Amino acid sequence: MRNLWLLPSIFLKIGLGFIVFSMMTLLIHLTIFPMYLFNGEQVEGGIQKGVFLGTFNDEIFYSLLTVGLLFLGFSKSKIEDERTVELRRKAAFFAILISLIWVLFIVIAGIFLENIPVYQCGIVLVLLPLALYNLSFFYQILFPTSNHDQ
Repeated sequence: MRNLWLLPSIFLKIGLGFIVFSMMTLLIHLTIFPMYLFNGEQVEGGIQKGVFLGTFNDEIFYSLLTVGLLFLGFSKSKIEDERTVELRRKAAFFAILISLIWVLFIVIAGIFLENIPVYQCGIVLVLLPLALYNLSFFYQILFPTSNHDQ
């Protein structure tokens, strides 16, 4: 078996901590400072229309989430065997394929439509493959298919 360049298994717990901390950061800022999180126009009743971008809070959230997903995805399992390597390969292929389809969709939609949120493409190009890789890998570990010899 080839030697994979993976982080030690303790980084799995550290990555989960980063993800939980990023979600807590998002929830705290949404509850304490709801008016400062949205770039958009004020509508009646004090409710704002807009998206979560352009502030320091979203940079903290995206950075913590990215680091957490990197640690989670690239840390060794307790048992790193041929099956785990195969699951990692399948998960990486799935994540790259879906990300490429998403990029093609954005490019084609950008040609025909004017209101495509191009400013979020960088965020999506980083977080989408990481999230899909982790979801696919851990889904395959938790719910194995019947065609594997176990």
